[in-house]
Amino acid sequence: MRTIDQSGVRFVPEDRSSLVAILDTQAIADTQAMLAAIVDCSVDAIISKSLDGRIMTWNKSAQRIFGYTADEAIGSNITMLIPPDRLDEEPSILHRLKLGERVDHFETVRIARDGKRVDVSLTISPVINADGVIIGISKIARDITERKQLLEKLYEAQQLARESAESSDRAKDRFIAVLSHELRAPLNPILLALEMMERERGYSAEQQALLGIIRRNIELESRLIDDLLDATSIAKGKLSMKIGMLDLHQRVHDVIQICESEIRRNRHTLEIDLRARHPLIPGDATRIQQILWNLLKNAVKFTPAGGTIRICTRDASPDQIELTVQDSGIGIDPAFLPRVFEAFERGENGARSRSGGLGLGLSISLGLVQLHGGTLSAHSDGKGKGATFLLRLPNPGP
Repeated sequence: MRTIDQSGVRFVPEDRSSLVAILDTQAIADTQAMLAAIVDCSVDAIISKSLDGRIMTWNKSAQRIFGYTADEAIGSNITMLIPPDRLDEEPSILHRLKLGERVDHFETVRIARDGKRVDVSLTISPVINADGVIIGISKIARDITERKQLLEKLYEAQQLARESAESSDRAKDRFIAVLSHELRAPLNPILLALEMMERERGYSAEQQALLGIIRRNIELESRLIDDLLDATSIAKGKLSMKIGMLDLHQRVHDVIQICESEIRRNRHTLEIDLRARHPLIPGDATRIQQILWNLLKNAVKFTPAGGTIRICTRDASPDQIELTVQDSGIGIDPAFLPRVFEAFERGENGARSRSGGLGLGLSISLGLVQLHGGTLSAHSDGKGKGATFLLRLPNPGP
């Protein structure tokens, strides 16, 4: 049968089933051509091989990555791409494929035609026919050489940065140790001379006041040096402590006695409310006293003359004791409050930034509290509204 249309004469089979078969065959051919084009245009090497390792198909990227043309590769064994030290990978992969498994993103090394080793990521799948039988193997190889080289460079850069940082830290530690020694050495003869002068009689009130100023400044200088060393030791995790049972209330009284003359000089009102029933805690007595001294000294420093400082304790829970140091001083700007425990932080454009010192006291206190398993926090309603420091320490109870 024939039909005539404007495009000319076309012969159409009388049997419709034959027409469908022709159309199906054409569709399959078109699909196969499209799949072949996709495979050929892939940036990855796409290779198929038989179960005995014979290469059956080889796309353009396989030629680009490994250097072999399709004519050279097809029919050869896949082991031509595998380094001698990695030949055991092939039977292991084949075993997994026969179990119906896929091998995804397996990173390994293969050899190109020129002998160059190529870092690749392999995705390998079994090819299964309609009867569920494995008839071949599909392999996709992605060249990851550049990525591996970049990672190696990054690793090397990290190693160099780490070594540089460690070297810098060692140099800094040596510098701080030497600096501390050199700063402390001149203080010893001055302190010795001061002690001899203080034993002499006949000084006027003005002269005695001057001697007091000299002693306080020597003690301040010594404290700054100790703070610098403590901050370094805490940061390095090298601070040694001697843990034993101590009476927190007794340490509070000891610190008050140390600061008593300064409190009296500033006409501060000191309120003490030590109501905790179980003040015995485990800790390093010297370090606990250092924490309390820093907190009280901080309150004294930032409370104007005639202000009030309040020290309280209470049993926060059966296994925790709480101590607060509250003052009516200059307060803390809300913007600065989150940084109040940072090392060398003394505030910005305010009284705290003009107070002197290295800005290490609170930072050291926080580090020491954490080494004791406790917490230290600060609160203030703002400038001119005082500040409260809350210390919580583990307490085994009665």
